[in-house]
Amino acid sequence: TTMSLLIQKPARLLQNLREIRALGADGPSRRRLAGNMFQANLKRVHHGWSSLTSRVLGSAPVKVQLRSALDLPFYYRPGTTDLLVLEQVFLDGEYRVEPIAPESIEYIVDLGSNIGVTAMFWAQRYPEALMVLVEPDPDNFKLLQCNTASFKHRCVLINAAVSDKRGETSFFRSDREYGHSIIKGDDSVSEIKVKT
Repeated sequence: TTMSLLIQKPARLLQNLREIRALGADGPSRRRLAGNMFQANLKRVHHGWSSLTSRVLGSAPVKVQLRSALDLPFYYRPGTTDLLVLEQVFLDGEYRVEPIAPESIEYIVDLGSNIGVTAMFWAQRYPEALMVLVEPDPDNFKLLQCNTASFKHRCVLINAAVSDKRGETSFFRSDREYGHSIIKGDDSVSEIKVKT
């Protein structure tokens, strides 16, 4: 297949870049977030972009400082969909719920914690809550550890898949780093074994 370089909805893309850039706590973080978000949006829209960005940018994690109540460092992989998850949680509000008194939340269990973006959100929103964070993918789990380090005293991290059986299972990675599953999908690109 050929890869189109046509960017659909460029006004939305520019708005998106301004919003993600504003999450950076300093100039270098803002520049890196905006540049890498541009690439993540190309990956979202143009599936052929996925392998190209990985080859050009690599997948080594980078660190930026996020502007937040907790002044959090944030680790992610450029050229992946990691920043799309940051967008979903902090900009699109996918995890915002009706107002709940922060002190009324004692525990949060996140099955499929990815790289810890939701944990960072909850750490700010529910400062007293203890969190159990489960993530089966070993690459995502490494970043989950990094992204929760500043509030690790409130977290239990588990590197395993949730299953009705203890042991090991197949785990299918998709070309979207947030779309992995124990169920093989159309976008599965590799299979690994993980603990359950």
